[in-house]
Amino acid sequence: DRRVSAVAGAAGVWPRRARMGSLALEEVPMCGVILDRDGKAVTINLMFETVLGPLFKFANFPFTEAGATPDGKSDLQAAVEAVQTGAAVRERVRNVEMLTLAGEAGLPVKAHFDWFIGRGKDEGTVILVGDPCSGDVVERRAKDSELIDFFQNAPIALHWLSGTGHVMWANQTELDTLGYTAEEYIGQPIMKFCPDEKELVSEIFKTLGSGSAIKDVPVRFRSKAGKIVPLIIDSNVAYKMHESGEKVFNHTRCFIRDDTGRRVRQARGEAKLREARLTQKLFDAYVSRTLHMVATPCHVVQQSLDLAVAKIGELGKKLDPAVANDIASIGELIRDSATQIADLSKLVADAGDAMRFEQGVFLETIPKPLSLRATCHSALQRISGKVQDGVEIICKHDAGPTVCNIDGRILDRVLDQLLCNAAELTPPSGTIRLSVAHVSSGARVRFEVCNDGPGLPSNHDIFMLGTRTLSGDFGDEADALEEYGSDAETAGDAAESGRQMLAQQLSYNAKVDGFKVGFGLSYGLVRSLGGELCADSTSGETRFYFSLLATEAMAEEPAESYTIKSSGGSGKGAAAEAAGLPVNLTIRGKRTSNAISTALSPGGTVPLGTPLRATLASGDPLSIMGATSSDVASRGLKALDAPHVLVVEDTPTAANILCLLLKKLGCSTDRAENGKLAVEMLRGSDEGLYDLVMMDLRMPVMDGFEATRIIKEEKLTEALIVALTAEDSVDVRTLCTNLGFDGFYSKPMSFAVLTHMMVEKLGVIQKN
Repeated sequence: DRRVSAVAGAAGVWPRRARMGSLALEEVPMCGVILDRDGKAVTINLMFETVLGPLFKFANFPFTEAGATPDGKSDLQAAVEAVQTGAAVRERVRNVEMLTLAGEAGLPVKAHFDWFIGRGKDEGTVILVGDPCSGDVVERRAKDSELIDFFQNAPIALHWLSGTGHVMWANQTELDTLGYTAEEYIGQPIMKFCPDEKELVSEIFKTLGSGSAIKDVPVRFRSKAGKIVPLIIDSNVAYKMHESGEKVFNHTRCFIRDDTGRRVRQARGEAKLREARLTQKLFDAYVSRTLHMVATPCHVVQQSLDLAVAKIGELGKKLDPAVANDIASIGELIRDSATQIADLSKLVADAGDAMRFEQGVFLETIPKPLSLRATCHSALQRISGKVQDGVEIICKHDAGPTVCNIDGRILDRVLDQLLCNAAELTPPSGTIRLSVAHVSSGARVRFEVCNDGPGLPSNHDIFMLGTRTLSGDFGDEADALEEYGSDAETAGDAAESGRQMLAQQLSYNAKVDGFKVGFGLSYGLVRSLGGELCADSTSGETRFYFSLLATEAMAEEPAESYTIKSSGGSGKGAAAEAAGLPVNLTIRGKRTSNAISTALSPGGTVPLGTPLRATLASGDPLSIMGATSSDVASRGLKALDAPHVLVVEDTPTAANILCLLLKKLGCSTDRAENGKLAVEMLRGSDEGLYDLVMMDLRMPVMDGFEATRIIKEEKLTEALIVALTAEDSVDVRTLCTNLGFDGFYSKPMSFAVLTHMMVEKLGVIQKN
């Protein structure tokens, strides 16, 4: 046929029909043309001649030059060359605008064609079959091309999956993300590309199959290069209607986002956060150690002064009245000094906690059933001796539950700080009011402290300490990142911020009486209890209030109100006793009144058989009689022995005071200067020598934590081990509990608390 065409062409005669091998080009229902090695038309069919023009009009130049646009020419030329060179078996080019030259004298007319290109019979030849596109088709395709481009080159990867999990379609963005060609990716099972996530992909299909959508599901794909690519998938299902009228799974709609950048940012943020946490822990350790070094001598001096006051009282009874009066005056000065030292110790502890709040430390609470009325009574008792002459203290309780699950230690501190501030700022003949009411239909309990006075300054933020809190010493890293985002430098600046703000407030406090670290600290403490501390102030009145959840509320009581009239400086607890309030002791969270014999043991009686006598206002020691026959029956001759206590304390004065107090209770003592020495003494002692070990926690050579761990692991003694420390944080308490301590007590330990501890732990104390 090529030979015939060539001869005819030389003679100026062009056949309209030709055959190529067994294929009749004429039988193809579209425009058909065969190109030679040079890309020139050598054979056409009748449809081609009718639509595009006779052969002679295309025989003398490459056929691709008939394209009407540069893009059309280049696309068609590239497809022809790909087939000619063997790079492709077949190609398809759509929407190529061509110049048609139909008729002998026909003018060029542009028309659109879809061309299908394949190999010819002879080497280098190419067969083109073209399908003319109507105007509607061209217009529709122009519109479709925009939509196709939108999905194909969208900035997010897309694919469809069949009900069997095969990739039905994927856009170019997804192919580029994973590095596959369409032939390598489309039509393949999706599990082939995420072999490490088979279980997760199966669960995704189960979720989608149930009709639910998935969102933000992390999954890992493997790229063509073998690299793991972290992705996030959002997907739902497109259904089609079956002939039966039921919806049938057609394909998924999967949107995929590259998660690499987010994971890198998260990893960097976590690294910065860990560094910030380490910095803060080091700073907290430094602050704790510094404050501990300040608090320890304060406690020693305080206990020494307390002992001196008690001794002066005893001497005063034996001396001439005139001399006794002088001695009593000196005793009052010493008592005032002891109070100042106690306030200093409290300020040191408060400053440390306030700084920790600014570092972002979250104070863990330990809610327990708490008597609201007893708590308020105790708080009023503590400030009754601090108010000025003629000040009225009014306490009002609404009718309702009187017991709720609240951390009493924290609530005590808040009430102490607010009431102490009120006591300092309330002028003579003024009024302090403490009110407790049930609000929100009983769901919350509201505390309010109100006092007469100058009011709060308007140009200072009294809550500037503690206004930023986090969910737990940066708690969990995800929580902290959510709070700060990936910018963990913010967290790292918390310690410096705490130092600056503390310095600012301490400077301000130095100029105005009554404003202490306690306000900012109170704000943080109330927030840790789940409330918000608020303040209203006008000239002549200041009001602080907050509300807490009244969980597990019980013990309904009618309304109660009473007034305490202060005479000023009459001694701690005097005004409370005058008003008929119980004088309370706080021992390990348990409160006991003057009828103290009913609170020291679960059975309501003291094991020794004789009621205890406690008169706190005068400072008289508790007097406890000897063992009863029931004690001897239960404990044998051991009940008749004086308790022997090992005191582990590195500060000589503190150890001497503690040993002296124990001696007043009829106990004998040994002392170890550090934990290592205590371990060695217990290893070398006879079994049962010691009844109790009182362990300081912060000591050189070996601290109390390590010493107790060794003692418990090696079972060196059956004696109870109690912690005695200036640190009262939840972390320290938790560590002591985990190590197996049998009790936890804060320094300085008063004689009353020591006595109760001995009764509670040993049951028997010999009369001195």
